[in-house]
Amino acid sequence: MTYTQISKALKVSRPTILRLRKDFPDTAPDLSSTLDDWRRFVDANLVMDEDTRRDKARPIPGSKRYASKAELIKQRVIKLRLENQAARERLAILKRETVTVQEVKDTMVGIKATVTRVMLEMSAEVAPQIAGKSPAECERLVASAMRESLERLSTPDAYFPSPV
Repeated sequence: MTYTQISKALKVSRPTILRLRKDFPDTAPDLSSTLDDWRRFVDANLVMDEDTRRDKARPIPGSKRYASKAELIKQRVIKLRLENQAARERLAILKRETVTVQEVKDTMVGIKATVTRVMLEMSAEVAPQIAGKSPAECERLVASAMRESLERLSTPDAYFPSPV
């Protein structure tokens, strides 16, 4: 029996028969085997790809081919989700919806400078007021000045002045 005769009898292509023999050499029947042996071999090692209506060999154990359509679909879904997430991130960057690390660093430098300035102004204002006062009075004046300074620092206008 020839490969062409086997492929016609089993209604699969000749290259498929040859590929199955190559992929599964240990279990492949030889040309002197019966048609039933070939049918069992093909049935055991061939699956139909529903998307392309083409036959393909079952994956060799340990190979990277997918054993089932469900696993293939699952892998496609994961790939699409990752691609969509990457596209959303690129779009967010293009739309300026994200903040770069450098922008955060620059903002922190500005905030530090503002806090330093306000606290130094507070100490300059409080120093003359507490001269010659009792410790309790000094503590009250410093606490009051600190609250005023913190109140000034609690608004965004302290860090990001509105354009005039």
